[in-house]
Amino acid sequence: MPATLPNCTAPGGTYTNHWTDIQDSGVEFLRIGGIAYDQCLRVPNDYTTLFTGANSFPNIIAMGFTPVVQLSYYDPSTSLPYVDPNTAATNAKLIVDALYPLGVRYFTIGNEPDGQYNNNNSITGNPQNTPAGIFDYISVISTLIRGSYNTGNGKPVFLVGPEVSSYTQSTITALTSGTYNVLPYIDIFSFHTYPFGNEGVTASGFKIYPTRANIINVLGNVIPVYFANSNLVTPLESQLNTLNTTITNYNSANSTVIKAAITEANICFMNDVSGTNATVGTDDLITGNGSNGLLGGQFWAEMMAISMNKNVDFLNFWSVKEGGTSSTNIGYLNGSTGNKKSSYYLFQMIAKNFKGNYLANSCTTNTSGTYKAFAYQNTTSPNEIGVVVMNQDIQSPRGTDATTKSFRINLNGSVTGTFDMKFAFNAGLSINYDCRITNETTMLLVFNSSGTLIRKEVYNLGDALRTIDTGTEVWGLGTGTPITTQAQFNSYYDAVYSDLVITPASAILEGSADTKTLRFSNTATINGDFEVPLGAEFTLLPTITCP
Repeated sequence: MPATLPNCTAPGGTYTNHWTDIQDSGVEFLRIGGIAYDQCLRVPNDYTTLFTGANSFPNIIAMGFTPVVQLSYYDPSTSLPYVDPNTAATNAKLIVDALYPLGVRYFTIGNEPDGQYNNNNSITGNPQNTPAGIFDYISVISTLIRGSYNTGNGKPVFLVGPEVSSYTQSTITALTSGTYNVLPYIDIFSFHTYPFGNEGVTASGFKIYPTRANIINVLGNVIPVYFANSNLVTPLESQLNTLNTTITNYNSANSTVIKAAITEANICFMNDVSGTNATVGTDDLITGNGSNGLLGGQFWAEMMAISMNKNVDFLNFWSVKEGGTSSTNIGYLNGSTGNKKSSYYLFQMIAKNFKGNYLANSCTTNTSGTYKAFAYQNTTSPNEIGVVVMNQDIQSPRGTDATTKSFRINLNGSVTGTFDMKFAFNAGLSINYDCRITNETTMLLVFNSSGTLIRKEVYNLGDALRTIDTGTEVWGLGTGTPITTQAQFNSYYDAVYSDLVITPASAILEGSADTKTLRFSNTATINGDFEVPLGAEFTLLPTITCP
């Protein structure tokens, strides 16, 4: 293992055994940053000491990732943010000089200055956590690095900033216009977003309540989201509309190609593990409203869709894997076990499939904001159209409810008929596709260029609650995988299987008088002794399949 630095954990301890999982999820841009890295990766030797072997930048790039590396704004001589932007720029350039030959091209400048730099004054007298102070160091760092790396063929490095901790309109406006406009000094304008912050903790004098309704509406719904003191949260879609207009106008006036990025995002940055919030269900459960829940995974999928629709260049969720405690275990891999969460599978569903042009749903007749759909059309290889349908209505009982909603997809931009939900996409095909979907379920339907269904993926609450998931067509245990022991049966119920096989090595006795359901999409076979006690209800339930 690489050596560690004060207050800094070597990345190999987190990722070394998970690079294949990260690749399989569809990650392209891999951000290396955050508060801890800002405070401890301060000089070139820190990066080259920690990032070695399988974690070296050349190896990361060879695996298909584009690293986005943070330039620390902490002074190694004081362990505090720099006072002199010129000294900070000199050090930042040394880091770029060391990593550029290793293939690194994207660099973020600092991390969350509006919250992290604690009102320290720079040498100019401007508080570092204000737009004036942020402008001071970004402009100086950028000028020095660009002066060394700019060529007649464009910029060989891409500078990303200001990395503010949230989208606060007054701060964003100050940093994109007037005296403190950083747009002339960056290539990609970035911000972080955690709409529900630290669950259950007082913030700015009010409680943050991530109710199901708020989570479902906070990103793209026109319905405003209010917290306990009536503070209004602007949906992400509206934020990106405003930012896009600003950047587009600047690019047009200055013949530039500045883009936007979200470099940290999640439903919250800490889970409420005790379940003490006044709002029921905001605890650290798969059925809850935190980052570990199915709803958290659907939140990721929706944020990816909105970001694609609003021309976000890249989106980095926080994070791949972290969490020494349950409250900080918010990565898409479990911080202790490395197991894949709902956020992993739903990130993968979007990242591995969405290529080509984004298609937004043009039908606005749905009666509920809990039904959502978004699509892509790829006119190159593979020539296909993919549609994600998301039902966020709650299951009852959770994980076993097989109630379905009907939906129709039209691929020519206009949809008619009586359905629970209707979606229309301008893909140029006069095709209607009708199906049904259970509550708390996300479904990907992929059609070829003629409109014939060629692939389907389904992930729902039952899948999330199951202890094993290998990701087949319906994300079950796979064709012919047998249940042979009592322990397996106890673990695998409330699941969806392609071909369900129960072959007991010895008699399996369901020991509790309750209701359990095993769902299958193709066949179910029981070979051997299998008993259900008096008063219990055991169901083999075929899943609804679509044409």
